[in-house]
Amino acid sequence: MSKSKIFIFTVFMIVQSVQASTVTVRKIKGRQAIIETSAALEVGQTYELQNEQISIDANGIKSQSRKNSLQLGAELQSLTAANVQDNRIFISARYGWNFEYFEIGPTISYQSIDLGAGTDSDFFAGGYFDYNIQKNKNQTMYVWGPTFNLEVGTKQLKSGGSASLMNADLGGFLTWYLSGTSTALRIQGAYHYQKITTPTTDTALTGLMSKAYLVFYF
Repeated sequence: MSKSKIFIFTVFMIVQSVQASTVTVRKIKGRQAIIETSAALEVGQTYELQNEQISIDANGIKSQSRKNSLQLGAELQSLTAANVQDNRIFISARYGWNFEYFEIGPTISYQSIDLGAGTDSDFFAGGYFDYNIQKNKNQTMYVWGPTFNLEVGTKQLKSGGSASLMNADLGGFLTWYLSGTSTALRIQGAYHYQKITTPTTDTALTGLMSKAYLVFYF
């Protein structure tokens, strides 16, 4: 068998409605090979192969790409009491470039806060940096490491005024890929710093926060 070519056949399960969607060759010795499939196979069973052979350059076999990512996060809150109302909406989107050991990209987010007497709206734009202790590449299911996020924005007050905002987060993250896909769930916790600047005052808020994102790599 040529070292530069590997012949891969499309495998069909005899059992109805069960089909291998991907086949990965792990090791070859002579005419025998160890393969990994996305469908469950049973030892000793015989599976029918198509007659047509598919020839693929071994160096060109690739899984789904993880070079870019789109991350979406959201939070909804509606709390009421006898004389208190607290309704909040937070939406965040991040685009990223993956360099395996680190990831960077821009962020945008929006927050609406209604305490029963009108709505304050916050708009943010910034960027993030992840350092991947576990290299983020194909076949890796868990990626983790430290993360840093910096955003600036404005707060539109219900009174008609506005304020300048700055958010900074420093913490850690864990990204877990859903089995057999390039979609992942990302959870992060961080120390959060926010500065609110108005024409008359500066206010700094600090504390711990957590976020969750659904991440699509492509």
